[in-house]
Amino acid sequence: MTRFASPVTKGDGGRRMASFEHNGRVIRYTDEGGDGSPLVFMHGLGASSAQSVATLGALDGYRLIAWDAPSHGESGAAPELHTFDAMGGAVLALLDHLGLDRVTLGGISMGAGIAINAALRSTERVRALAVVRPAWLDAPSPEHLEVVARVGRDMIECGTDAARERLDADPWFVELQASNPACAASLVWVLEREWTPEGARVLIDMVASAPFESRDDLVRLTVPAIVIASDADPLHPISVAKATAAALPAAEFLLAPRRYSEPAAHRDAVRMAAGGLGE
Repeated sequence: MTRFASPVTKGDGGRRMASFEHNGRVIRYTDEGGDGSPLVFMHGLGASSAQSVATLGALDGYRLIAWDAPSHGESGAAPELHTFDAMGGAVLALLDHLGLDRVTLGGISMGAGIAINAALRSTERVRALAVVRPAWLDAPSPEHLEVVARVGRDMIECGTDAARERLDADPWFVELQASNPACAASLVWVLEREWTPEGARVLIDMVASAPFESRDDLVRLTVPAIVIASDADPLHPISVAKATAAALPAAEFLLAPRRYSEPAAHRDAVRMAAGGLGE
């Protein structure tokens, strides 16, 4: 059951957030308003709606709606929702709550997988897809995300400080710090978020999930789509984005400037590509 709850909080950056209740859990979201086509854009694992707004806020032609996924940001811990199927269902509940019949769905990393999952569950409600730096295909526990699950396990087992010490001692992470310090910093940033043990399980559980059962399922998503990748991003391999784009019948693949070494150029490319979906 999903029902309305009054806006009662401010999210990252002081934005006023509304909320709704889904399966007994309160989920926060922000509606940036505007008269354009609704775009529901979802953040990555460990982030919040602030990432979505920073990426696509005030995008011409769109009304941006961005949530704090369960166990993220201002939304409370909800371990029973730590799968792509459950998250996809929660997104559709958000559309019901807002009375939105047809939207553009998109997201970054985990958010990209949730967007695809929700689109497969309700194809008639999706007019376009914006898939940014996808990290999952049809198999759970991809090897490139094992470090994220390990960080989650270490935080739960021994606390944040010890988890950071273990990460700093990891040879893979030491090499990453030398070759791609901004990417390494993104993992440290996840550790620096405020987590409860219940909420931190999302890092383990989502890595162990998958957004769809088979790439063949994606043939059902015939709407326009843009799939965006970034080079030098070991947590979001280009191969995953290319495979996703190849499986979507009407997708365009875009290799954007590097997310970690050229963040402003990367953001501009994402905004331009997403904006093109509304034309």
